[in-house]
Amino acid sequence: MEGTMTNWENLANAIVLTAVKDFRIEYKRYLKNPKSKAAAAEVASLIRFFTSDYYSTLTSVDGEFLVRKLKEEVEEKINAEKGRSS
Repeated sequence: MEGTMTNWENLANAIVLTAVKDFRIEYKRYLKNPKSKAAAAEVASLIRFFTSDYYSTLTSVDGEFLVRKLKEEVEEKINAEKGRSS
């Protein structure tokens, strides 16, 4: 039974990590083109996921905290890229 739980935990972790990766990509796309309805919709969808009951069943990491940290990370990366290109 222990191996089964590990498999479920691995699956849950993979779902969350995929959403994190997707959020980074979509939020960066949104920041570069804030008028993009598609990018805005994807970001909104991912935020709904991170604040959903389903997400809470997958991990104990606070979804709102994670979204704030991911936004900060992406914004810092974009600002660093702008600094290098100046």
